[in-house]
Amino acid sequence: MKNFKYSGQSFEYTVPGGQSVVSGDPVVQGEFSGCVIGDAAENEVVNAQRTGVVEIPKKDTVVFAQGDSVYLEAGEGSDVNTSPLFGYAYKAAAGGDEKILVALKAGAAAFNGM
Repeated sequence: MKNFKYSGQSFEYTVPGGQSVVSGDPVVQGEFSGCVIGDAAENEVVNAQRTGVVEIPKKDTVVFAQGDSVYLEAGEGSDVNTSPLFGYAYKAAAGGDEKILVALKAGAAAFNGM
């Protein structure tokens, strides 16, 4: 195909001023959400994986059923829907769990032909 440019499985993320990221950190940029693939300092560009299932820190008091929306609040999975949508709970997570498996929102659509 002559017009193919990228697989779309990742996006370039520019680290905001005064911040840094470590490989695996969850990030949101506009409507894109994913986990950075490498370490980067402020104003550097790093790729972020936007498809598949990732494990991220979770607010320890929040309970998720499989398929629930997971929002990103201060770098953790949360149920606060005023925060950016990160993806969907791949498996249920109890209140005491420190981490959650999340199907990235782009991944769900990508595998359904959307």
